[in-house]
Amino acid sequence: MLDTGKLTDVIYTAGKVFDNLRSDRLATQSFISNGDIRGIASRADLELLKDLNDAAKIILECHNNNISLSPSVVISINSAMTRSAALRPGVFRQDSDNIGVSTRFGDHRPFAVQETDLQKFINEASVLSIEKAAATLFVSIAKAQPFGDGNKRTALLAANLLLLPSNKILTVPFKDDDPEVSAKFNDLLARAYIYDEVDACVDYMASRGIMPF
Repeated sequence: MLDTGKLTDVIYTAGKVFDNLRSDRLATQSFISNGDIRGIASRADLELLKDLNDAAKIILECHNNNISLSPSVVISINSAMTRSAALRPGVFRQDSDNIGVSTRFGDHRPFAVQETDLQKFINEASVLSIEKAAATLFVSIAKAQPFGDGNKRTALLAANLLLLPSNKILTVPFKDDDPEVSAKFNDLLARAYIYDEVDACVDYMASRGIMPF
C-alpha cells in the first residue's frame, strides 16, 4: 500500500513551479510524512500543501484499490483542493466565466470542456507508452483548463495515476539550484497553450520529470 510520502517530489515540485511554494523540500517532506508544520514558511504554504496532500490521497486510494483513471477521478482530485484553488472546487468552468491563463505569449482562454472531453484525453493518452501517456495527459488537461483553478495540479496528479503501477512518478521539471529547468518547462507549456506546440512540452516532461520511487 502506497502512502503520500511516495509523492513528496510530485507535491513539492507542483508547489514550487505552479504556486510559488516558499517552504523547502525537507519541510515539505516532514509535513507530508507526519504533519510537522514547524518548517512551513507561511499560512499560504500550509493551505497549499494541505490541498495537494488531500488530492494526492485520492489517486493513492485509486491506485491501492485498482481503480482506473476516469473523468470522475479527475473531478474528485480538483474537488479536494478546497483551500487554495477554485471557489467552486470540482465544478467545470463555463465559457461565460471568462477564466483563462496569462502567458508571455498572450492570454490562453480555451473553450469550456466537460466529462466527455476528459475521457477523450484519457483515451488518447492510453495508447502511448506509459511515460508519454502521463506527460501527454498532463498537458492535455492543463491546456484545457477544465476547472476554475488548480488545473495544473489536478492534471499532474491525474497523470500520476497512470504511472504508479510502474513504480514511477511524474514531477514538474524543477531543480533547486537551477531555475532554468522550470523556466524552460513554463516556456514550453505556454507555447503548448498558445501555439499548440504540445510535443515539445510532452517530451521535456517525459525526459526531465519522470523518476522512480
